[in-house]
Amino acid sequence: MDKLAHGKSYTALCILGKIAKYNSNVSITIADYKNSFKQFHGLPNFYGYENAVKGIEVFDEELKRRIADNGKQTDPYPIRYLFVDELSSLIKSRKTKAEQEHILTMISNILRLGRELNMRILVGVQKAQMTYFDSERENFKNIIALGRLSKEQKNMLFDDQKDKMTINSFKQGERLYFVMWRRYTEM
Repeated sequence: MDKLAHGKSYTALCILGKIAKYNSNVSITIADYKNSFKQFHGLPNFYGYENAVKGIEVFDEELKRRIADNGKQTDPYPIRYLFVDELSSLIKSRKTKAEQEHILTMISNILRLGRELNMRILVGVQKAQMTYFDSERENFKNIIALGRLSKEQKNMLFDDQKDKMTINSFKQGERLYFVMWRRYTEM
């Protein structure tokens, strides 16, 4: 099989496809800094390359509207998903610390406040970095890791479960770790 068919982008497409297929009242916003998802260019909720930050901002504004209206809404809010691909690269690309903090603050708010309001987030990174995820790490309830994980990655992503991992070295695309509510499974 083609190794690319097992990568992060392919996995994200599968997850997004399942979300769209099995949720009739769902909206997905894609903030794609790397421009990997060319098939979505031109769609209203697609924000590629330099517009990726705008996609996060639009989603964050919807979260703020829902927070302001919370209590007035009698029916459940429609489900909204934000997929941010290459979050680390997007943050690193910002010229100032204030721009970087702006992105991190929005992501943090969505993680902490979004679930109750049917606002979900999916994040794709080549390598999770503690500087970007430390304060909100516990709010990522499902983690999928592909390929080889360094000791540092295991410690950060799977701290409670890292000692139960039996496979420490595997080929890219051959193993998948999945954590859901602190349960660990090798796949």
